Amino acid sequence: MPKMDPLLKKALELIGEKGWAQFELKDLADNKISLAKVHQHYPSRLSLLESLGDYIDQTTLETMDAFDPSETQKDRLFSVMMTRFDALAPIKPAVKSLWQDAWKDPLTISCSLPMGINSLSWLLQASGIDTTGIRGALRIKAFGVCYLSTVWTWLSDETEGLDVTMAALDINLQRLAQFPQFYTSS
Repeated sequence: MPKMDPLLKKALELIGEKGWAQFELKDLADNKISLAKVHQHYPSRLSLLESLGDYIDQTTLETMDAFDPSETQKDRLFSVMMTRFDALAPIKPAVKSLWQDAWKDPLTISCSLPMGINSLSWLLQASGIDTTGIRGALRIKAFGVCYLSTVWTWLSDETEGLDVTMAALDINLQRLAQFPQFYTSS
């Protein structure tokens, strides 16, 4: 598993405590790290979100199970998504704050949309699902709805084994099968 940058870790702790809406990058500066160093690492809040997205994507891709060609794409996508939730678990308070507050900030949503689409594409590719061309773009968008719905469930799931999240994910992935050729044999 990749090691999280200490400044990102500190930012996520602060976001979890005070909320994304109240978090400012200057909050990361202290007697050990200057404001100039914070700016060098994260010149904007969006750059911090990009770093977080990259970390979660990398962690998911590095820790997921080896690809098993006998698995269906739906089963593989289920496994990849659960691996992602495992990667997000240690920072759940910060993720919860981000999800609750970011929806109130259209600039954050619109600027981070390309990063989110890229992450969705990687999750699908890790599941053996083609994301190229128009059909791939439609798969990414359809999966985005599934992903958002499942994350909302995960954020409130307090069960030890994430039973509620797994049930919601299974239903959402079954819904994707209604889209023509979402799951393919290739």
